[in-house]
Amino acid sequence: MSDHLAELANVVESLVAKLTGAPAYGELALDRALWDEFGQLGFTNLTMPESLGGPDGDLRDAATVVRAGAVSATPLTEANFLAAPALTAAELSWPGGVVTAARAADVSVSTTGGTARLHGTATRVPWLHEADHLVLIMCDADRPAVAVIPTAAAGLTVTRGHNLAGEPRDGATFDAVVPATYAPLPQSYHPDTFVVFGAVARSVQMAGAAERALSLVRRHINERVQFGRPLARFQTVQHQVAVLASHVTTMRVAGDAAVRALCEGSAAAPVLTAAAKVESSTLARTVAGIAHQLHGAIGFTREHRLATCTERLWSWREEYGNEVVWQERLAALVDDADGDVWGVLTNTASTRSTATV
Repeated sequence: MSDHLAELANVVESLVAKLTGAPAYGELALDRALWDEFGQLGFTNLTMPESLGGPDGDLRDAATVVRAGAVSATPLTEANFLAAPALTAAELSWPGGVVTAARAADVSVSTTGGTARLHGTATRVPWLHEADHLVLIMCDADRPAVAVIPTAAAGLTVTRGHNLAGEPRDGATFDAVVPATYAPLPQSYHPDTFVVFGAVARSVQMAGAAERALSLVRRHINERVQFGRPLARFQTVQHQVAVLASHVTTMRVAGDAAVRALCEGSAAAPVLTAAAKVESSTLARTVAGIAHQLHGAIGFTREHRLATCTERLWSWREEYGNEVVWQERLAALVDDADGDVWGVLTNTASTRSTATV
């Protein structure tokens, strides 16, 4: 990691340690103080250019911040990986406040007197009832577009929900909702872009949560004494920690590779994106299992911080496609290359179509 990215990570980790209180369970509330600090530092819209109200960073900056703040109760990921890139593509300014994003699979647009009105529904929108603005991406319409909608807008009804970790995953109903801003997306914003960025973002988050779980494990096995010596002195424990550390490293490397490919516009991005989500979602279960096993009974208590990591791993592995979904996408890439697995892996295969992931 470069000095620049290491400094970003240190700042975020320091803020999270300073402002985040005791573990919270059930339905989580937004940590607004932490979000405000992120906003003042420009960490909520890192991927936007200065001309649109951003700090002119890139996806690598955003990934560093998201990984370091993975277990914070904020929509940091949705803002940086989903909202900001879509707004940038449409050349729209950052709306400010707490921002989340969603893709509209069942929303139509009508126009009356030059005013766009939205009708339909969106499901499992992260942090919607806590947000000030929703950036809604409509890539399934005849004309792809993005809308910025104040969550207090007339006609918008929010139904609260949450994932296993307690993070808000809300439903939205649009009844002739007039967005604050509505603009077309360019052809370069592929209909699959939202899912791809979401999958990479969750891979980065899972790596961050796994790193946090590994840190908790290391502290516990050095502090916990059994049969007159720390758990860390037992060979079987050392073996399990080594396995855990190798999985965490795999998750981080896979996520970083996908982020870099997207940042550089590499032709290898489809394969690396799929590989990152497959590895992260697959290893999430093993990482959580080993972490809980090494903590023993205390790791399962509601008072312990380990659950803030493992419950997120269990939740995020399913979002934007679990490992089976992305394994099927990898298989489709190989099939499109007439079975040339090596060519797909090395980005040298000739394909029958322009299909992407």
